[in-house]
Amino acid sequence: TGMKKGKMFMKKRTILRLTAAILFLLVVGCGIYVSDYYRAEETIGVLSPSVSMEISDDRMVFLPEEAEAGLIFYPGGKVEHTAYTPLMEALASEGILCVLVEMPFRLAVLDVNAADGIPEAFPEVECWYMGGHSLGGAMAADFAARYPVDGLILFSMMDDDGNRVAAKYHKPIVCIDTYSSEKSDDFINVGLDDEKGTCQAVKYLIENGHRKIGFFTDNRVGVDRAR
Repeated sequence: TGMKKGKMFMKKRTILRLTAAILFLLVVGCGIYVSDYYRAEETIGVLSPSVSMEISDDRMVFLPEEAEAGLIFYPGGKVEHTAYTPLMEALASEGILCVLVEMPFRLAVLDVNAADGIPEAFPEVECWYMGGHSLGGAMAADFAARYPVDGLILFSMMDDDGNRVAAKYHKPIVCIDTYSSEKSDDFINVGLDDEKGTCQAVKYLIENGHRKIGFFTDNRVGVDRAR
């Protein structure tokens, strides 16, 4: 009986040690993953005279003199939120009140509801849009599906995300470089002519003496298929 108890104790201790080691490796791995992100250059310069800016712990607000509409923007995954400052400044100078949200560890999936309460903070703005880049766009669409915003503006989402948004969200959607096989009058994509652009690039390379030309991709859909 004593030997059995001893073996049981050793087995439990081994399991605990393995569990602790796995948890340690997971924590270290997560720390390395979230610390490796796109860092923006110094982007806050001289604002337009018609734009003012407010900065808090989790957002930057770009305020035009007279707001015609509002935009809540979710940054892309592992991208420093200040990288989008020039875009927000440009939109604000055109009369769009912009709220640029800072996400936990630069991952919008960790705070899908970050936009909650923002429209109510600016009651003078009647028309609100959700926007986002890549992962941020997918999370913005998830929030918009549950919140009465007037439309979506999405940048560079994966093709599967474009299909999902087009099927799920039944309000006007404008995308930049995002493709969907789902056909809808409410889904508008502003993108490059990838096929023609690739032909021009290959022609240029050939004219300059290159002969071994390749294109590497991990899928054959959307932009990659056209190229």
